[in-house]
Amino acid sequence: MDTECKAVINLIINSKKFQKIMKQSCIELTLKNSKVAEALRKQSNIMFASKNHNSQIHEEIWKYYSMSIAYALHNSKAMAIAYANRSAILAHIEEYEASVKDIKIAVKIADHPTPIIKLLCRKAWCLHRMGSDEKMYPVAVAKAMLKNVKNETDKKNLNELIEGTKVLMDRPMQQKETVIDRTLLNLEELYKKHVVNDFSAVKIEHDEKWGRHLVATRDIKPGEVIYVEEPYTKCLTIKHLRAYCSHCLTTTWSNVPCDHCSWTMFCSEACKDLAWKNYHSSECPVYVCSKSDTDDTCKQLAIRCIALGIKEAGSVENLKAQIKSFDECQDVTKGFLKNEKIQSMGFMSIYALSKNISLENLQTHLENTAIVLRALAEHTTWLEEKCDFNDCKRLKKNENAIFLAALFLTLSKIAHVNKHEMWNSSFCRNNLKRLECWKNECCSRGVYLAPITALLNHSCDPNARRCYSLDHKVIVYATKPIKKGSQIFDCYQEEFYERCKAEERCNMLSSTYNFDCDCKACTQEWPNLIGLTKLYNLHDKHKPVEKLLSLEYKNIIPSTLNRNRVYTYEELLHVANGIDKTLVVLDQPSFLTTNLIICLNKIFDKMYGIKLDVTRKCNNH
Repeated sequence: MDTECKAVINLIINSKKFQKIMKQSCIELTLKNSKVAEALRKQSNIMFASKNHNSQIHEEIWKYYSMSIAYALHNSKAMAIAYANRSAILAHIEEYEASVKDIKIAVKIADHPTPIIKLLCRKAWCLHRMGSDEKMYPVAVAKAMLKNVKNETDKKNLNELIEGTKVLMDRPMQQKETVIDRTLLNLEELYKKHVVNDFSAVKIEHDEKWGRHLVATRDIKPGEVIYVEEPYTKCLTIKHLRAYCSHCLTTTWSNVPCDHCSWTMFCSEACKDLAWKNYHSSECPVYVCSKSDTDDTCKQLAIRCIALGIKEAGSVENLKAQIKSFDECQDVTKGFLKNEKIQSMGFMSIYALSKNISLENLQTHLENTAIVLRALAEHTTWLEEKCDFNDCKRLKKNENAIFLAALFLTLSKIAHVNKHEMWNSSFCRNNLKRLECWKNECCSRGVYLAPITALLNHSCDPNARRCYSLDHKVIVYATKPIKKGSQIFDCYQEEFYERCKAEERCNMLSSTYNFDCDCKACTQEWPNLIGLTKLYNLHDKHKPVEKLLSLEYKNIIPSTLNRNRVYTYEELLHVANGIDKTLVVLDQPSFLTTNLIICLNKIFDKMYGIKLDVTRKCNNH
């Protein structure tokens, strides 16, 4: 970490921008804001009142109500109203169980009988729709509370609401349409064959061209799981803060906010407590002081990793000693092997990852280092010696300050190179092309750091792929046959068939990851899927083998366009075997092989991946 320490010292002494940042104190924090909470709630109310609803509008309404909850003071009137409003949209989109959870919290906080009675009527309706035998209890409680309403007009209107709710519940109930999601069952079957964090199918090798990389220890077939890895840490994107659980990133309609800040929400009190215990108590005020409106995931991951690393080591001094010892070790596999077996070593496995970024990208990380150092000094107990930000000469001699700043810079660069996006599925929920979906982050909920998966090198024509599972693991599976001793390749951005020009792909890879791609698809300028389709149609008469083979998959390939299609493991194997077969008998790249790989990826996502489906239907009872 010597390079980063020197960079920080140089920043302190020579950067006027750094010196300006250092003088901007962040002691007075505004972690919650009732005015913002009210504005967000009103914005949601306007959208809710409109008649033009679809799945995107439903999601926006839900998100804005969730943001209102996050900004509201703990147990305040604003929080009660926001929970009550969110329960309404949840009932509206038939997420009745989540609506009931919100109603319980709103009722607990509310201090006036009128809103409580309204909420109890909504709760009764939700319980009715859920088929619960307890549906009449909230009505009885609401009826009993009428005596506490002083205004006679209000009392009359509320009584009519109660009686109207009873009438609605007496009508024959139309059952909510249910779509069977077998994803968790599929994962249970997968884990019977593959233990999480078992990396026996791969080994680490090193050479001058590829650096550290993973090779297969046995022959691996297409569609076969290579390993399943538990990410070390993960975080949400700026666009989706408060939309998912900040700790596990799961989808939850009734998320709960941090009691202190307005930027994190959790799927449950259990997740909230776990996050607070492990890292959020430290990152909570630090990130508030340093967050921006642009892509902040490197900053988030770096701050979170520092908190986790200090917790693992026991103290800043212990972590400093461990890093010093680690830096002195010359073993290229350090941080990844234990007793000759690949194993994640916690924080040290993250610290061991590549941090090779361009000088152009370095400037952003240096500026973030200055901002975060000030926040760390003012809002954590990690610095025993007080920092004097007005005296640069004294500051550069503060060993712990330099260490933490250099550590943040190191981890921020590591995150830049090694983080991976978590996509909801192969389907864009807003029907955008993948590049547009990627730019708009509409189907990316966050990013993660998984140290073993980070060792996979890139190819625009990879033989493996990552799937982020419904239970928040990284499943790496083969998309092509991989021979024992062969390197396993991942694709960091778009595969060759998704973008027409190799030059465009190479420029994107160079600007983000600071390397030049020389895979076969780039050097030979393979055509994309549109080009392959034209070639397939053009040479129809001259490629009878491909045409004949295509007949075997004429039903399964187009079936992936159906978002509600449920697949079996046998169908996955059918497609995987097709890839195996076409790679042998057809010249590559081929139209059929490429389509089969796309089909395999979509089936894998459908069977094991995360997803968020917001209904277009409106329940206007």
